[in-house]
Amino acid sequence: MLLAHIFIAEHKALSNLDISISGNFDCSFVSGVLTLSRHFNNSDYYRGFHCSALIGPNGVGKSSILEVVELLTVRTDSRAFVIFYDEKENSYFVCGINMDESDVENVKTDSVHSFVIDNELFLSRNKINLVKVNNLPADDGLLMLSTRKPARYVKELTVRENVKSIKRRKQYFEKLLNYFTDGHDRDDFMEEVAFAFAFSSSPISILQVVINRKLLSDTNSVEKVGEWYRQRRTQLEFGCEVSSSLIFQSLLALNTLSILSALAADSSIEKSMILPFLLSVFADIDLQNKEGMANHNRLRHMLQRIRGADSICSFLSEESNLSNAEILKALMRMEDSLEIYLGIFDKIAESVYDNCFDGESLDLSRVTTTDYFTIDKLTGLIGKLPGNIAANMRWGWRGVSTGELARTHIFAEIFAFLKKSGCDNNIIVIDEADLYLHPEWQRTFLYDLLQHLDSVRVYENTSNPQIVICTHSPIIVSDFLPENIISLGKDEYGQTEVTKSFGFGNAIGDIYMNGMHLKSTFGEHAKKILDGIIARGRQGSLSDEDCHLIAKIPSSHVRNFLLSHD
Repeated sequence: MLLAHIFIAEHKALSNLDISISGNFDCSFVSGVLTLSRHFNNSDYYRGFHCSALIGPNGVGKSSILEVVELLTVRTDSRAFVIFYDEKENSYFVCGINMDESDVENVKTDSVHSFVIDNELFLSRNKINLVKVNNLPADDGLLMLSTRKPARYVKELTVRENVKSIKRRKQYFEKLLNYFTDGHDRDDFMEEVAFAFAFSSSPISILQVVINRKLLSDTNSVEKVGEWYRQRRTQLEFGCEVSSSLIFQSLLALNTLSILSALAADSSIEKSMILPFLLSVFADIDLQNKEGMANHNRLRHMLQRIRGADSICSFLSEESNLSNAEILKALMRMEDSLEIYLGIFDKIAESVYDNCFDGESLDLSRVTTTDYFTIDKLTGLIGKLPGNIAANMRWGWRGVSTGELARTHIFAEIFAFLKKSGCDNNIIVIDEADLYLHPEWQRTFLYDLLQHLDSVRVYENTSNPQIVICTHSPIIVSDFLPENIISLGKDEYGQTEVTKSFGFGNAIGDIYMNGMHLKSTFGEHAKKILDGIIARGRQGSLSDEDCHLIAKIPSSHVRNFLLSHD
């Protein structure tokens, strides 16, 4: 079952608009005459799939056109005909939205046709799904004012829908993971893909600020802190002799500077005043107890020593204008915060050991996992730490760039949905297909997508989906036959119309100008300046600045052309 044509009588700013979604059909509704005609295309240009591209400048109504298909079973004041074609039965089905057979005076058709009375029953019986996929980020819905609940046949595979709940986030992660591991056409780079956490050291700038601003009380303290930092013991890699406790101590060692900085902020005493004391006392304790005291006890002992040192408390009281009681409360706040941080680090270490250690080795700079609940737990624990500590811990898909993940999102969603839907009639709409993709990946997008669909068809025994790609990329459009490109523009009255399309066999530069309705192939800022240079050149009044800019143009022909006008 194919989506062949949409006629929009009225919907939002659109009116009296015929849009042939599939290039295999010549349908229209003009002056009460409904024309339903198919021209057979024997070429296998799209490998047996029905593909089309919907293009046009912003505000022309691309989204509104496809939105009409979503209105087939909902209450609306819009008016339209949506025409489907059954390839097996060689017959047309006309679904009306506030329109029916009484609006049609005559039907010219090359095959059997029928007007659908119950759209919902028709869509259900024929297992028709409108599948929406895009690469917009999870918060793209913040500016969307519509709260309409989608119909049952409309399947939202957007990032926003995938992260609405813990259950959906888990399912989304598993879909990506399944595609990385089971996708039959995945790229070679995917062999190295994993979800990874990277635990790194605190930035040394924390220490440098204290030393450079001469915040430490004496030269001895500076030397002591410097010696401690040089001798500090951090460990990232472990063999089979590893435990949760060892990971815990290593994480503390890596994050000591950040922990001290966070404690200083928690104290509510001026940071430039309290942080040097924390550094100096901790360094002294660490140097005196190289092997005999664990890192978490060093941190506790540091605060105990400061609390027990009357001279330090008196100094802090004098410098900060706080009473001794307030200083004591500040120290208690730091002690409470430290216990919270130690508890979080202990849980992180336990989770890493239980779920990320393979029994042979562990590298804290690259801890990988394929378990969603471990990822959810670790990210949740890290999120409870102060921002400066959490900044030392990064996570995400290792080996995948933003563009790779964007394309993978589209392919993984399609892969998972087609496996699940089996032989349903699926109309897959890919919106903003070029988002985040490098031009070279835009150039290969359709080719890769067709390979992907072909693999799913062969290995998973699914039906052929119909593909509609909405894009602003002339590079993607260049892969489509002209009859499969729905090119939209606006007429002199500002009404949306279907314009001539340019695709297969046209240079990308020509598609930019003719097919994408650009006013120039130059950036607007550069164009204005070049127009000024040309005008001054024709008047014989090029300035030194003009000549300086002309010299920056790579093409010698263009440079000579501009200079020849002077």
